[in-house]
Amino acid sequence: MDSNMRQISTDTFLPLVDVVIPVFNADRHLSDTLNTIEAQDYPLINIYAVDDCSPDRCSEILANHRSKYPFHVIRHETNKGLSAARNTGISNGHGDFIAILDADDLWRTNKVSRQVEAFLAGNDSLGIISSYFQVIDREGNMTNDTIYDYCKDIDPGSRQQLVAGNLVSGGSAAMIRRQCFAQCGGFDESLSACEDWEMWYRISIDFSIRIIPDPLVLVRRYAESMQGDTPRMLRNRLEVLQRFIPDQQCAALAATLYRQECIRCFHYLEVNPQASTQMALQGLHALGIDPGKQMHSLWSEAYNRYRVMAIWLSLWEKIDGRLEIRRRAKENRQISRFYRALRWRVLALKAKISS
Repeated sequence: MDSNMRQISTDTFLPLVDVVIPVFNADRHLSDTLNTIEAQDYPLINIYAVDDCSPDRCSEILANHRSKYPFHVIRHETNKGLSAARNTGISNGHGDFIAILDADDLWRTNKVSRQVEAFLAGNDSLGIISSYFQVIDREGNMTNDTIYDYCKDIDPGSRQQLVAGNLVSGGSAAMIRRQCFAQCGGFDESLSACEDWEMWYRISIDFSIRIIPDPLVLVRRYAESMQGDTPRMLRNRLEVLQRFIPDQQCAALAATLYRQECIRCFHYLEVNPQASTQMALQGLHALGIDPGKQMHSLWSEAYNRYRVMAIWLSLWEKIDGRLEIRRRAKENRQISRFYRALRWRVLALKAKISS
């Protein structure tokens, strides 16, 4: 008998589930998150908490936690990021299935057992079981009864649905067959956001994904959370969409979504008349764009406002052959008018500064 399986009757076995918790600056919610695992009604769990060199009280909380399950604490000597912490936990475990839990989210008591049941009812081509979810605030209160039910079942032949958006939900909702990581690799450590979306896409090429239509997860959202960091989310969404383009099944959709994401960057970085030049510069740095030398104070605010968009227009021209951005701009009157007006304003501002 496989050492990872426990017999519960003459014809039924329970698989071992590794729960991986990446931990960084989470001392406010970590105890509640750990307790949500202790409350699970599934008996065969190993917990791997990866302290990603957290500077707060997380190490103390982990050291003092008493678990009914085997509990392993692994500490990074330097901060390596969310994806690296997840990969460390996954590589140290040996369970048949892996459940990721972010250090500020919560699970319903039957989350693990419902997902294991769904895996056992399927076959080896089933790679991920996820679920609907609900949102709680920083204090753990559910501000409304909304059930986020946009998640969908996905098969390798319909993976373009996943390119259109993260229909598997975040990491805390997913349980993954270990074979998926062995075959598809781990989480991409170069991404600081959207890493779960990119991971689910790679898995979806060879495995199917199923969604349990019940909210088994409580996702904590607040201004300081990753979802509230717009520049980081935009930057990583652009990076992930670029990776989808080589897939012939998804290329056209990925290219269109990439263009739309560029327009979102326009809207985000365009500074309102009341905003300061410093805000514009911060926005540029946040998206990894070097704003260059400072201009004369009389024109710096206007110049930076339109230079941001001029940079993106330049980017569009560079990728014109692959995404056909210029052709699309001509077909869209609104974008075409905006393109011409913006180029004229940038040239006028440069001429004014030079004089």
